[in-house]
Amino acid sequence: MKIKKVYILGGSGLIGSSVVNNFIKKDYKVLNIDIIDKKFSLKNKQKNYFYKKLDLSNLNELEKEFKYLFKKYFIPDIFINCSYPLKEDTTKNSFENLKINNLVNNLNAHLASYIWTSTIVLREMKKKNIKGNVVLLGSIYGLVGQDLNIYHNTDISENVSYSAIKGGIINYSRLAASCFGRNGIRINCICPGGILDKKNKYLNKNSKFFKNYLKKVPLKRFGNAQEIAEAIYFLSSSEATYINGSTFVIDGGLTAI
Repeated sequence: MKIKKVYILGGSGLIGSSVVNNFIKKDYKVLNIDIIDKKFSLKNKQKNYFYKKLDLSNLNELEKEFKYLFKKYFIPDIFINCSYPLKEDTTKNSFENLKINNLVNNLNAHLASYIWTSTIVLREMKKKNIKGNVVLLGSIYGLVGQDLNIYHNTDISENVSYSAIKGGIINYSRLAASCFGRNGIRINCICPGGILDKKNKYLNKNSKFFKNYLKKVPLKRFGNAQEIAEAIYFLSSSEATYINGSTFVIDGGLTAI
């Protein structure tokens, strides 16, 4: 049986590392593309895991870099983007304090890198007649407005850049699905709600944000990275061969209210 090959952008991050682990355990060949080199417990599967350091915000170099990756490693059957290449402090993105330079830098680093890397890979899949799968990571806040009640009595405010970026990714995935579906390539988008991250000070169970969120979400808990990784694996698998151009919301029912 042919071993399937996967590119995972942002594979060293919170969700990305769970995605990497999932595919390694299931004997896929994985290339983790990230600016951070995370150490994974590979056991006897070292031969199937590769890492490439790459700054995805360096847009002018991405096409050249990906051509190198195609040649040195492999052309992927599956392409997953979990990256979030920050250029500026995201706390400076409310309507009140948004600056044009901050907005442009964030849109270029994140939205443009998503669109450009996905387009480069999709072109190559089409060229090589690969019936591939692409899964992009959006957010519920690319679909609905941010609920400011969750931010009540915290120092968190609405994030204009984030909403624009995630909305752009969602609609790009739909357009790509309609264009590349005729080539047998499927593109879908996953939109998580709140995901538990022990390193995030706002997700301490004693924080006001944490308590506000739990009051709002019907399942009364945050999601975890593994739940998102399992959904990504499903969409990339033979179990999902008729799913294309879809947006999967995984938020404990938050947007159902």
